[in-house]
Amino acid sequence: VSLAAGHRPCAECRRADYLAYRDAWAAALGVAPPSAGQLNRQLHRERIVRGTHRRRLHPLAWSELPDGTFVMLDATPMLVLGSELVEWTSTGYRRRYSRPAHGTAEVITPPSSVAALRAGYQVQIDATARAPH
Repeated sequence: VSLAAGHRPCAECRRADYLAYRDAWAAALGVAPPSAGQLNRQLHRERIVRGTHRRRLHPLAWSELPDGTFVMLDATPMLVLGSELVEWTSTGYRRRYSRPAHGTAEVITPPSSVAALRAGYQVQIDATARAPH
């Protein structure tokens, strides 16, 4: 959920995940591996509307969203997981819905993190999201 909120893995306590994320980011965007500060600045620009405290949503095609991306659907955050969307609440994952095949999603996950997911970064997804309800 932290990746969806616009954060990166910790470079100290989750070093291997941080390096994998950084390398996938660099590969996806065609740049040299960025510093933690560069990642943080980019993610901040992508997650907050400048000059406000409002979250930015990014319109992206449903078909382009990799597993691990979070979207808003009817004002509810959802995890993209294969052909499904899994509702996220503050008390855990809940109902499952079919993922739309066409159209545009309102994406919570910053675009550069979506690119890292597309490039192969394996985000940690809670087992309860994978389990059928």
